[in-house]
Amino acid sequence: MDSTSDLDRVLRARSLTGVDLSRVSLAGSGLQMAALAGVRLVGADMHEANLVNADLQAADLSEVDLTHAHLWGANLAKANLGGACLVGAQLWGANLSGANLSGANLNGADLYGANLTGADLRGSSLSGTRLFLANMTEAVLSGLDLRALNKVGTQTDLRFSQFRGADLSGVNLYYTVLSGSDFSGADLSGAYLKDSLFTECNLTGASLRGAYCKGFSLLKATLSDCDLSGADITGARLKQASFCGANLTDSDLTGSHLDNADLSRADLTKANLTDARLSGIRNAETATWVNTIWPDGIARSEPYGG
Repeated sequence: MDSTSDLDRVLRARSLTGVDLSRVSLAGSGLQMAALAGVRLVGADMHEANLVNADLQAADLSEVDLTHAHLWGANLAKANLGGACLVGAQLWGANLSGANLSGANLNGADLYGANLTGADLRGSSLSGTRLFLANMTEAVLSGLDLRALNKVGTQTDLRFSQFRGADLSGVNLYYTVLSGSDFSGADLSGAYLKDSLFTECNLTGASLRGAYCKGFSLLKATLSDCDLSGADITGARLKQASFCGANLTDSDLTGSHLDNADLSRADLTKANLTDARLSGIRNAETATWVNTIWPDGIARSEPYGG
């Protein structure tokens, strides 16, 4: 675009498909329902812009300023938002599936009900970000520190979110509320999950290998075929959880509460259950107990019999 009049003309047309608008200023612009698919907006200033229901599919929005922008219902599928600033942006119900959000600043952004399926969020900042009911299926969040999601004074909530198949290896979820979320097939190996709340979560086929889970809650959670080998689960609340086919070899369950948990076909080889509470555990006879340390501190190779 060579002049302001040309830009105004295109904006009025509501169709910017394929146009290069890099570095232009569209701050506060009314672009609701605009056709912006494939547009190049690298480094553009779009803070406080109205992009409600706009089509930004596959657009290049790298390093763009979308501070406090309104993006409700916007289509950002496969868009490049690498290094973009989305501080305080409103993204309710936005489609960010397959989007590149690596290095993006999403502090204080509201992603209520947003679709982040397959999105890449590595290196992004999520302090005070709201992800309630967001779909994070197969999203890549490896190495992120998500503690600030529960920053005091915010309404951030990760309950009932979808993390199916997501790469969360090494992620820091200390004291995070994730109740009712779906982590089936997710990679949480080496994650820091101390005091986090996974009540009624689905962790079927997930990997928590070597994770630090001290004091976390898995009340009524489903961990069928979950890999918890080598995990530190000391003092965890695991009442009524289902460990059917779970791998608990070499895990440390010292002082954990496993009351009424289902251990069908679980592998507890060399697991440490010192001072653990096992009242009412189910299907212990089908589990593997090899050199397992019982609550009394003695290693045995026979099913726990209370």
